[in-house]
Amino acid sequence: MLRVHPFILAPAAPNVAHGLYCANVSTSLDKVSELEKMFSVKQKLYSVVPIFRSNGQAAVLQVLRFATGGLSISEMADRTELAVSAVHTEVERLDAAGITRSERVGRTRLVSLDSTSPVAGEIAGLIDKLLGVETLLTRALEPLDGIDQVLIFGSWASRRQGVAGPEPADIDLLVIGDMVATDVYDALKPVEAIVGRPINPVLRTAQEWRDDESGFARSIRAGDIMVLIDRTDHG
Repeated sequence: MLRVHPFILAPAAPNVAHGLYCANVSTSLDKVSELEKMFSVKQKLYSVVPIFRSNGQAAVLQVLRFATGGLSISEMADRTELAVSAVHTEVERLDAAGITRSERVGRTRLVSLDSTSPVAGEIAGLIDKLLGVETLLTRALEPLDGIDQVLIFGSWASRRQGVAGPEPADIDLLVIGDMVATDVYDALKPVEAIVGRPINPVLRTAQEWRDDESGFARSIRAGDIMVLIDRTDHG
């Protein structure tokens, strides 16, 4: 039975411009534009809410939430494009607060979210709502021209809606509209790097999707989906 879960993107906080937190910065829009060029696409996808100590902290929590096991400091630095020293500083703070835990495997320090923490569920929920896969995908694809709808389908949508099963190895995405395919692929690359798993976009024009009666299309329509973007006229 089809179950549709509309994903609502958390509103951006005041003083936020395209992922660049601008509190205590008095500058012209031109200056903001210049500063934004210093940040990678990945870094712009991280934090748009001022509840985290820093964008670096948000980035570290984000990659740990998506990881299927412990990550080394260097792995987190690669995924977040932060300096190793910056990641180390954030991990030290998070370990001290009992939010993350570190263990040694040989010479490697592996870090993970501490599932035994009394606030583990709340932390995970906060990351999911503000920095989760759905948020990243929405922010990455919303600026693209020609997109009518974006839906997550398959095992990721099912798990997010409470259906029991193994952890999804990838994320299946249906993108409908008259968008440029390479724009979609390019927009998804930094999200893939952050979440550490493949994203498989299926691209269809609106007419192609309406006319598609294949078994694959029927399985998507009959299964669980999460609506990330919907610009269609339902009137």
